[in-house]
Amino acid sequence: MQKYKMLKLSLAALLLLGVVELVFLEQEQVTNQTTLQRVKTEMIAVTTVPVPQCDNDYHLLLVNEALPITVGESAFTLVPAYGHLPLKTADTMLEEKTLQQAELMIEAAQAAGMNNLVITSGYRSAAEQAQLYREAADKDYVAKPGTSEHELGLAIDLQILRNGFNSFLSSRQGAWLVEHAHQYGFIMRYPQEKAEITGIPYEPWHFRYVGIPHAAVMAESKLCLEEYLAALNPGTVYQIKTETQNYLVYRVKTRENCIEIPEDLNYQLSCDGTGHYIVTVEIGDIDEGAV
Repeated sequence: MQKYKMLKLSLAALLLLGVVELVFLEQEQVTNQTTLQRVKTEMIAVTTVPVPQCDNDYHLLLVNEALPITVGESAFTLVPAYGHLPLKTADTMLEEKTLQQAELMIEAAQAAGMNNLVITSGYRSAAEQAQLYREAADKDYVAKPGTSEHELGLAIDLQILRNGFNSFLSSRQGAWLVEHAHQYGFIMRYPQEKAEITGIPYEPWHFRYVGIPHAAVMAESKLCLEEYLAALNPGTVYQIKTETQNYLVYRVKTRENCIEIPEDLNYQLSCDGTGHYIVTVEIGDIDEGAV
């Protein structure tokens, strides 16, 4: 398994994460590490623009019972998954970037000998989610309408062909995904040990796309999405290093429906559902600016 290391968080984040420092100190000797550290805010030249002029990809949108979906279905770019992924249902749709990365992930799994994986669920309309909830015998495993990540097109459920969900975690395929999904921007969204935080029982088959740098940090630090967003202190700029790319990440609130975005740099913007936006910027090496 490839290891990653988180370096310096803000004081508030360190207090929140608690044992993270100890975990990463044990990994001093590993290579190909992801790091997350604070950098000087003046390292970024920003400009203020109205939010409607920005592309919002929703990849870090937090959805749960406390934070139901507030955007319409038209906000998501959905594309057919047929011909790209092994599907249980031919009419499965996914958000465009989620589909691209899921295809790369499944291809890598198959190349590693992890065959017979099938996508059993992708995007669901609000009406489909409502029907599924009404008909569910065990509603603990079905989110209420308006609170399911499947309504965003950012989540996939997987199982092994003919084996069902119950054997997924104990399978070679499930273990491979747990180890490698973050390399393609996916996290196991509902780990067993995070059920009290997510409000959802253990679902080892449910993977959520959040983007590569964020997934790498969450996987290594064993954070669920709720914890990761809380650890990003508004007003602090973080640097994330992955094996292939450096990123800056910062979390901000809008002012008069405007937001600060980087000038002349590639970036992604996602509202997180809590009234903040996460800005993810692709950069070069700025080690000398770290604090």
